[in-house]
Amino acid sequence: MEQSDAMPPEREGAQLGEHTEQSDAMPPEREGAQLGEHMEQNDAMTPEREGTQQRAYMEQSNAVPSEREGTQQRSYMEQSNAVPSERKSTQQRAYMEQSNAMPPKQEGAGIILELGTSLGISTLAMALAAPDTRVVTVEGCPAMAEIARRNLRRHTAHNAEVLNMEFSHALKKLRAEGTTVSLAFIDGNHTGEALKKYVHQIMMMGEEMIIVADDIHMNRDMFMAWRSLAINETTPAALETFRLGILFRIRSLTPGYYRVMY
Repeated sequence: MEQSDAMPPEREGAQLGEHTEQSDAMPPEREGAQLGEHMEQNDAMTPEREGTQQRAYMEQSNAVPSEREGTQQRSYMEQSNAVPSERKSTQQRAYMEQSNAMPPKQEGAGIILELGTSLGISTLAMALAAPDTRVVTVEGCPAMAEIARRNLRRHTAHNAEVLNMEFSHALKKLRAEGTTVSLAFIDGNHTGEALKKYVHQIMMMGEEMIIVADDIHMNRDMFMAWRSLAINETTPAALETFRLGILFRIRSLTPGYYRVMY
């Protein structure tokens, strides 16, 4: 501050004048040359570089990606149209061969057998569920058997027939005719000895079948009879519910005793 304040006004003015003279003394030719060089760089070099960059960008955008995209599309179309079609055709052929080899109705298939017709309600359900299968139901009471016949006719269950006979006599008659059973539903004469007797007779009427016993928990006698049947070595698999007991005499099933608790 002392030097600045002590500087004579004459010297300070002299320095300022020299600086102004240098700025004003710059030749116009040099200033114009610099300006011209700057404009030439902006007007000449920049478009060339810009065009080069644009062309490079366009080549990358239009050539390389299109080529890659075309390759990907061809690969995708080959996979979609060739491999999946082959697999689909193979699956379709296998399915059609199975469909054509397996007839919709197997000749000589076992009947559905019911012991205990009552009004024919359960008979009707089974007959309508399997319209191509013969359903035979047995009822010991003549009046109930006639009511069941009328109910079945009313609902067009033409594949069901009612036998008014005792259970044992009906089973002997069917066996003598060479009848085989695929499904049996036992819902009558709820005693343990009768249940075991009917099951053993039905098992002689086919190699593979399903036997359903109703009301297995009605009394102790029925339950003990059911348990003896379920754990028998002639029964591959058994399923117990609160009301029903189901015996599966089917070799392809995993052996075991199963219970559904609810």
